[in-house]
Amino acid sequence: MSQEYIQAHPSEAAAVGITAQPDSAFKCQYNTCLDVYGSGLRVKQMNTSAFGNEGCIAPHYHKNWGYLYNGHNVCPDGNGPGVYWYYYKRPRTFADGDVVSVQWDRIAGQPEARIHS
Repeated sequence: MSQEYIQAHPSEAAAVGITAQPDSAFKCQYNTCLDVYGSGLRVKQMNTSAFGNEGCIAPHYHKNWGYLYNGHNVCPDGNGPGVYWYYYKRPRTFADGDVVSVQWDRIAGQPEARIHS
C-alpha cells in the first residue's frame, strides 16, 4: 500500500495492521523547541520557540549540523520572562535521513528531527 492510500483509507489499512504516521515532528531540548511540518521528504515549514529573555536574538537552522538558514533578530517586548517565536516557511525537499535542528543565540538547547520517507 502506498502512503497516500493509507492516509486516504485508514480503516482498510488498519485491518491489515498498517497505520499512517503523522508527517510532522515536535522536539524540545532545554529551553528551545522545533516544529517540522511536511509530507515524506518534503518539508513545508519549520517553526521554533525559545523561552527566556536574552535581548534581541536570532534562531539558526541547521541541516546535518551544518548551516541551513539564519533567522532575523527577534526582540522581547518587555523585561520579564517570555517566549521567542520564529517561522521558517521555505518549502524544500531533503534526503532520507537528513537531520534538521535549530538553536537560538544565548538560549540552551538544539532540538533535532530526522527527515524520512
